[in-house]
Amino acid sequence: MSLPALAVALFCVAIAPHSSNAADALLRVKSDADVPQSVARLTEAAEAAGAKVFIVIDHQAGATSVDIPLRPTTLVLFGNPKIGSPAMVEAQTMGLEVPLRVLVFEDEAGDVWLAYENPADQATRRGVRADNPSIVKMQGALAKLTAAGAGQ
Repeated sequence: MSLPALAVALFCVAIAPHSSNAADALLRVKSDADVPQSVARLTEAAEAAGAKVFIVIDHQAGATSVDIPLRPTTLVLFGNPKIGSPAMVEAQTMGLEVPLRVLVFEDEAGDVWLAYENPADQATRRGVRADNPSIVKMQGALAKLTAAGAGQ
């Protein structure tokens, strides 16, 4: 293979989408309630666990304000500096990943989901070990809190 052909082949591999990796990074928990109730349970559980809920963004309301129909979709950002800050000490770009965020949404079938990215995947993208104690705590917190939000 010629050098230019090899360069093109390597470039194509580098820019090819890696949907399996992206799909693996997204974790979803099915809720037994509607979006508002799931959001309320999630935020209550986060605060009870000592996290601060920084913001709740109602994407449906935003879309509706510009006449775009959107099923119920709410983003919740929350965290605890005792957990997130040590990860940022290791790699400051972890600040792009914390506070933690959970998207609560109703899908096409009417099912409600709490979805979040796996902190271990986020960490490795930022140069932080997946087994870093802060990352492990984030994983545990997200699993516990999304289960509470989902009514499990």
